[in-house]
Amino acid sequence: MTPAKDRIDRLWDDALREIATRGLAIFPSAVTSDAPMALWPPDRDLAEFLDLATTLGKHMVYAESTSLSPADLLDAVALALGRALEELGADSPEEAFRELGISSEPQVRDLLTFAGPHYGQRRNVSVEWTHEGVVHRFMRYAAWHSELMERATLVADVLEARWANIR
Repeated sequence: MTPAKDRIDRLWDDALREIATRGLAIFPSAVTSDAPMALWPPDRDLAEFLDLATTLGKHMVYAESTSLSPADLLDAVALALGRALEELGADSPEEAFRELGISSEPQVRDLLTFAGPHYGQRRNVSVEWTHEGVVHRFMRYAAWHSELMERATLVADVLEARWANIR
């Protein structure tokens, strides 16, 4: 039996269907640019966002969805820290946290325990288009994503405290 799709999986399916219905081509990626960005309001739906794109004469959108991987945990901690952790070269979050000397901290164990069941699950849906130099972005995250980021912030706090004690 196939597991039931959650809200973010259904949103991705809806996005692909809505894009196709409007005859828009899909570039399977996100816009990576220093251009100004306009985020679509969270209380407005994808259909309205795509209607605006077609009204403005767009023929292509950028669309992607990513799933949570173990490497994303380090990215989340690095984002909360405001600095890269790339120099670690660890093969897993567990190894990275050992190298950092924080693997036994409760916040680290909590993050790893929370994230484990979500590995491989869709974590976001992004649909974008550009108009007059502005990237217009529809972005939604899985319901559990904000909790993951909060836990990553707690791990970042542990690292900051550890580094402050070393100085």
